[in-house]
Parts: sequence; C-alpha cells; structure tokens
Amino acid sequence: MNLSIVVDVLSVVAVVSGLFFAGIELRHYRLTRERESVLRLFSTFQTPAFVEGARAIAQLPDNLSKQQVEELVGEQMGYLYFNLASLEGLGALVHKEELSLAVVEDFFSGIIVLTWLKLRRYVEDERRALGRDTWLEWTQWLAERIMDREAVKPAVPAYIEYKDWKATT
Repeated sequence: MNLSIVVDVLSVVAVVSGLFFAGIELRHYRLTRERESVLRLFSTFQTPAFVEGARAIAQLPDNLSKQQVEELVGEQMGYLYFNLASLEGLGALVHKEELSLAVVEDFFSGIIVLTWLKLRRYVEDERRALGRDTWLEWTQWLAERIMDREAVKPAVPAYIEYKDWKATT
C-alpha cells in the first residue's frame, strides 16, 4: 500500500475522530451548563420574597383589574412584582434556549400558569396604563406555551405520575 494513501486514511480517521469527540464534549458542556443554570435558578427562586409573592398571588381570585389587585395585595405588591419579574426572566431564558421548557415546567409550571390565570387582566390593564404592550411579554409567552402543552397532554402531579418510582442509587 502506498504511504501517501495510509497518511490520507489516517488523516481522515483523525479528523472524523476529532469531530466525534468534539460533538461529545459539546453535548457534555451544554448539559453541564443547563444543570448549573437550573440549580442556580432553583436557589434564586427559593427566597422569602418569591414565596411571599407566590402566596399573595395564590390567594387572589381570577380576572381582577389592576385596581382590585393593588387594593387586595396592598403592601405585598413588591413581592408580586418580584415574582412577575422573575417569571419574565425565566420566559426569556426559555425562549433563548438557555433553559429547556421541560425543565422549567418540572420546577415551576404550577406557579407560572396560576400567576397568568390570576393576573392576566391585571397585566393587560397595566400595559394600557404604561402604554407598553411589551410589559411582562415573556411571562405571558411562557404561561401560554405551558398551557398549550398541557392542552395536548394534561399535567399529572409528580406524586401520581411517579408514585412507583424507585431510586437507582
């Protein structure tokens, strides 16, 4: 066999192997980055401010006007805004594919959908008052994506879906 053919074959094998290895490393990097982002995100949301905001939102009736929400929530409006701003950032991160929608659903679908159902009219009133249709656009987008997915495959609580789950380690 000609030496130049052997060198050419070895070069092709080296390039293909390098590309394969690079693909594996890229996938590993992306998974690691997403895992780190999720853990950081989870710790960010586990704050007294977020919990107070979620509590204030959960206690509201659906479909209240801006004025009604502000009257009922009162001094806790800061917590409510904290939640809305947090969900806004979460929606943008999902859209930019920095976080997967599936992961966000696992952690936060309940509070996201509940927030939108409770505060949709409030957000619409606030948009009109601010003259800014982009106010909380990603919060709405995220809630609608989750509700679209749940319309096709209804959410099953983890305690039901995984009731027979066993740890592997």
